[in-house]
Amino acid sequence: MLQLTNIKNIIFDLGGVIFNIDYNLTIEEFKKLNLKNYDKLFTKTEQSQLFSLLETGKISPENFRTEIKKLSEVEITDSQIDFAWNAMLLNLPPERIELLKKLKNKYRIFILSNANEIHIIEFSNILQKTLKIDGLSHIFEKVYFHTK
Repeated sequence: MLQLTNIKNIIFDLGGVIFNIDYNLTIEEFKKLNLKNYDKLFTKTEQSQLFSLLETGKISPENFRTEIKKLSEVEITDSQIDFAWNAMLLNLPPERIELLKKLKNKYRIFILSNANEIHIIEFSNILQKTLKIDGLSHIFEKVYFHTK
């Protein structure tokens, strides 16, 4: 493994770097909820202010869900919204965990992420189900989420 002597700290993002994601799965799930103009609300490269507010902690998950319900042409539940929003979250491959553990032996490693509260809960559930681990704090020196 290449070691750079002048580097002491490595900061990782979570979604799309450590944790595999697929934005298209969320787009498809939200389409199923009959949201008005959903194609203009959320794409991989652009999202409406509603999603940005959630990801920066400026609105609560409850307010996010309320606003999403207003955009739907049919009645939808909080669980349906969470399912659609979390559909993008795939997995954390075990080999990536092993690589991070090796890096941790040589560097201080951190996560800095804009993961929102809804995703953080689902990340934890996926990690518990697939890898039998409780969160990422045992791998990273510190995990920072920009939720508030």
